[in-house]
Amino acid sequence: MKLLFVCLSLFTTAAFAQDAAWDNSPHARELSEQASRLKPLLDQLVPQDWVAQGASDTYVQQFQTIQKELEDLTNAALKLEQQPQRLTAAIDTYFRMQSLEWHLESVIEAARKYQNQQIGDQLLSALRGNSGYRDNLRQYILELSSRKEQEFTIMTRDAQMCREQLTEGPKSSRAPKR
Repeated sequence: MKLLFVCLSLFTTAAFAQDAAWDNSPHARELSEQASRLKPLLDQLVPQDWVAQGASDTYVQQFQTIQKELEDLTNAALKLEQQPQRLTAAIDTYFRMQSLEWHLESVIEAARKYQNQQIGDQLLSALRGNSGYRDNLRQYILELSSRKEQEFTIMTRDAQMCREQLTEGPKSSRAPKR
């Protein structure tokens, strides 16, 4: 029983030590703030007017998608800030940022063509401003996943050792009889 308690306390201690090591989390708030700088620029776009000028009506749908993705990215980044040790939060934030960028590139070209070259340039500048955050987030995801793999390996090894010790049973402290 004592051995089981020791094994369980090792896992608990390791878990707390690992959580404390995540002080190098990505700057999710800055990422969210940078992305939110797109909002006032997006508010200037009028894709319905583009359609009247001959643009495809899919730009209206893309514009609505971008607005939703921007909101989703902001929420994902805030979740990542609250729980930086969660790999799923980091990956979710990264994929949302990437999706927003892909959709935005198409709308930027339409904004330049059908509305105003300057607004397109401002959107492109804001989009490029996110690239540093995206690259840092990608690196953070790689480091986080590597660390999680290491933790899993250590915990698996420790669990196996505890299992082996538990199945061996208590060892007698008496000397063997002759």
